[in-house]
Formats: sequence, structure tokens, C-alpha cells
Amino acid sequence: MQKKKLKIAIVAYNLEVGGLTKVITTLYNLLNSIDGVSVELLFLDNNEGVDSNISYKSFNSTSQKGRFFQKYLKYIRFKKYLKSTEFDFIIDQRYRVNVVSEILITKYIYTKEKVIYNIHSSQLKTYLPYSVRITKFLYKDAYKIVCCSKAIKDLVKNKYGLSNVTCIYNSLDLNSFTEQKNIALGYKYIVAVGRIEPVKQFDKLIKAYANSILPNKNIKLVIVGNGSQLDTCKRISKKLNLTKKVVFTGVVSKPALYMVNAEFLILCSKYEGFGMVLLESLACSTPVVSFDVVAGPNEIIIPNVNGVLVENQDFESLTRVMNKMIEDDEFLKNCKKEARNSIIRFSNDEIKKTWLELLKITE
Repeated sequence: MQKKKLKIAIVAYNLEVGGLTKVITTLYNLLNSIDGVSVELLFLDNNEGVDSNISYKSFNSTSQKGRFFQKYLKYIRFKKYLKSTEFDFIIDQRYRVNVVSEILITKYIYTKEKVIYNIHSSQLKTYLPYSVRITKFLYKDAYKIVCCSKAIKDLVKNKYGLSNVTCIYNSLDLNSFTEQKNIALGYKYIVAVGRIEPVKQFDKLIKAYANSILPNKNIKLVIVGNGSQLDTCKRISKKLNLTKKVVFTGVVSKPALYMVNAEFLILCSKYEGFGMVLLESLACSTPVVSFDVVAGPNEIIIPNVNGVLVENQDFESLTRVMNKMIEDDEFLKNCKKEARNSIIRFSNDEIKKTWLELLKITE
């Protein structure tokens, strides 16, 4: 007799451009690779940017009867689908900022399934209500609350006193980086990757780069991404006479192509959830330099082995580290040598074991 397939739904609002998109699609592919498991992506908004190989369903309403009625129809359709499909597990990857919506979803829509809630940021307000009492009411009976770093797990446990909290790191497919092609830019450069938004602080990065020795050594700064601060960053570059030294690529489908030949990658965000760009860079054998923000980088970076952790939000120290990476050629070479091997623990094969244990699946 054939064993019944375990059915898992991954719930998200959409697949917008950004790190969370990669996390969701990687998790989908990881779980879908398990024998006896069937996975479906469920979107509460739109389904733009979904790969044709992914099984998904969208519940976004096209009704013209107003926003409230659209949301009502969306949730009715969503509940009916969950009831008819009978998923064993729901992995909820949504931002959760509206308490009323969360009461509706947790208490009246998610009723039969075992629900796992993911938290992807140290800014807990994005995923959990500020009130400890409301958070416990909503999530104390969840199958598990999965945080993408140990630091975030500790934040959640300390603030809310929940006992069903664990950590499962985001993973990446190391095999896809084995023969990573690259873009030959014809010059030396360092790279920063992400949305050009205030939280990423690329405006301050440009100033730190300007104060370093890199411009005079003809080592450029390549910024991969787009966002609301793009024009601001371009103006700063112009004001600092760096228009030929700071390169903006815009949005690219494979940022790793720019990581391969970089001297190193820089992450200088105000905060992070995990920092997937660090893993991707290290997978390309490119060392990383990052602020020691509350969560993520200090669980990825092994100081002076695969990169450098800089005191959080200290841009003067960041400039000094940029200089060190370029001046100390032997140090940079050693970091490049150790980069890829240092993140085997984050590979799909390793993180898959943790999900198997959580879901109580034996292969």
C-alpha cells in the first residue's frame, strides 16, 4: 500500500523582489525534494514573478466592490481551499502587522493544520504584535515558531516567553554556485547587493568608500540593486567626484554574477534577519565584511577566516576594514580560500535535516 503524501502549504503575500523571495522559493524546492512530500505555494496577493516550475495558487480578489469586500472574498476563498485540500502543515511566511487580520487567520482560517510561523527579521514588530498578551493568544498553540537566526530566536523567547520557538537557518543550494559564471567588468571592485532603501544605508557606504584608499587604487564600488534612494546615492557619488568609481547596475536576475570577481562584499544595513547575500557571496568564494548587527551576520561570518565583522553602525571602522582588506593581500587570499567551505553548514543538504526533524519525516 502506497504511503499517503504529506501535504505542505507555504503561505506568503507574494514574491516581491528581495531576499525573502529567495528564501521562500529555496524552501519550496528543498521541501519538494523530499520523498513523500507535496508542497504548494499559496499567495494572498498576486503571483507575479513565480517560476513556472512552482505549484501555486493565488487568492487575490479582482472584485470592484471595495477594499474591505475584496479582502473578505480573499479570505473566504482561502479558507475554503485549505478545508478542501487538507494540508498537514502550513508554513506561514507572511509579514504579520494587522492584529485583526491575524486573529481572523490564526483562529478562524488555520483550524485543522499544524501551523509553523516563520520570523525573518530582528524587527519583531514586522511579524509579531507588540503586546505580549496578544502574541501569546495568537501563537502559543502554534506547532512551531521558526526564526532564521539564533539571535532572533532569543529575542522572541525573551520578550514573549513562548516555549515553541526554534531556529532553522535559511539555506542555499551550494551546487548552483559550483560553476558560477561571472561578469568581466575589466576592473577591480568591491560589491554591495540589495534594495537601495534607507535600511541598507548605501548612501553612507558611498561616503565610507570615499574616505578609504580604494578610489585612489582604482578599486570601484559596484552597487547591485534598485530602490527609492537610487537618485540620492547617485547625487552623493557626483558630489564626491565618484561618478566613475561608484557603479550602479540596477536590478539584475543573478546578483551572484557580480560577486564572483569582487574583492569582497559589504553589508552595512541598520538591521538584518539573516543576510542571505553573505551566504551567496561566500558560496562564490568572495569574502564578506559586515556590521555586527543584532541578528544574522555574526552567525555566518567567522572573523578573520571568511571575512570581518565590524562594530555595529561604526562607519569609520568600516572604512578602516576596507583598507585592511586591500592592503593585506595575504589576509584577503586566506579569506577567499576559506569562504566556501565555511558555509557548508548552511547548505540545503544540512538544513534539510533540520526540517525533516521538525516535520517528523523519516526518509
